[in-house]
Amino acid sequence: MDKKPVIVIFEFLKGELRTFLALVLLLLIFVGLGFAAETQNIIFDFGTGLSSEISPGAISVNGGATIYPKLSGELSYGWETPYVAEQSSGAQVTDLLETDSNQGVGDNIFKVSGLESQYYTATLISGNLNNAITTKVVVNNVTYMTNSEPGEWKTLTFKVATQTGGLDFNFRRYGTNLWAVNAIILSPSATPPAELTFDVAVQPTEHIVQTGGTAIYRISVISQNGYSSEVALSITDLPSGMTAAFNPVSGFPPFVANLEIATLKTSPVTYYAFTLTARGKDSTAYTINKNLALLLTTQPVFGQDDQTTEFPVIDQEAFQKQAKHTQSLIDKYITTEKRQLPNSDELAALQELPAETAFSVLPELPQPRSLFDASLRQLTGAGIIDIVVDSAPVVDSTPPPRTGFWAQFFGSMFNPAQ
Repeated sequence: MDKKPVIVIFEFLKGELRTFLALVLLLLIFVGLGFAAETQNIIFDFGTGLSSEISPGAISVNGGATIYPKLSGELSYGWETPYVAEQSSGAQVTDLLETDSNQGVGDNIFKVSGLESQYYTATLISGNLNNAITTKVVVNNVTYMTNSEPGEWKTLTFKVATQTGGLDFNFRRYGTNLWAVNAIILSPSATPPAELTFDVAVQPTEHIVQTGGTAIYRISVISQNGYSSEVALSITDLPSGMTAAFNPVSGFPPFVANLEIATLKTSPVTYYAFTLTARGKDSTAYTINKNLALLLTTQPVFGQDDQTTEFPVIDQEAFQKQAKHTQSLIDKYITTEKRQLPNSDELAALQELPAETAFSVLPELPQPRSLFDASLRQLTGAGIIDIVVDSAPVVDSTPPPRTGFWAQFFGSMFNPAQ
């Protein structure tokens, strides 16, 4: 019996078995990663607690009925007080993490303990189908804030470090709107949160103002690494008699404020230096100082005749009317200029002129040497005679030198014309 076909079949089966085992191993790796990903994230779904409105795999938080500590495995969670309401939009919102929310008028704390990881990335969803929402939450003495319009949901994402295995989400009232939380997702992280800071930019940093005028500085406060605590603005080293006003005096980054420094007619003419301070209302009281300068002069400053003048703002209709009026003036100017130019008929007539009509410009004649010469030129200019007889250059008119007898005798021998 020929063994070659058996060897071929065996090699084929061995190759297929390797391929099958590799596919099984790869599938197990993907399934393991999938299970790991599912078990890593901790999802809290806030609302009425109806099973049809809870996101799969999420822990249900049913408003004031979920008071700390509720248990889910090794986790403890819940609201600190029952003063929180439940809201549900039902089938009107398809995303289950946005369908329900817990919301309140006063402050309340959502507590979580028994967390295994030291660092987490927190994702907070806030919004409502029918109402505007302003959610302010403080975690580890750092404030995060978001605003949403009706039918809009906003997401806050920030890194947090657990305190003895726990986290407190302190929801606080800010303004007239209710706060709301639809979902909190905690994802373990291997890296600690970056330092939350902010930066300040001022335009311009120096002003030149006439005494009695007002200097306006534009201040921009920019968040870095998710900083969202309130920042207060102040100024120091302000001379007596000058006043400073911020609008607004504080805000949550990013925001822009105007600083107006008003001077007096009697303010001394000199160079002033101020210090602008931006201080965060967080646990670290992060602070940035910026140097500002102001030069006062008695002379009017170009472009600053009235520092407090506000330029008028016109609507689109008024702008269009002004644009049409300006364009009509331009059209009138172009029409007037066109009238000064030769038309096509005039250009054609000029091209058809015979060559005989062309003349050359004669050079300017020299100054007449005598009264007789000037008279001849006048006759020439009047057309009485054809040409100027004498146009010799001006020379000194002196009688010829007298010659002696012998000079005349020898001259007549060589020049019989004399």
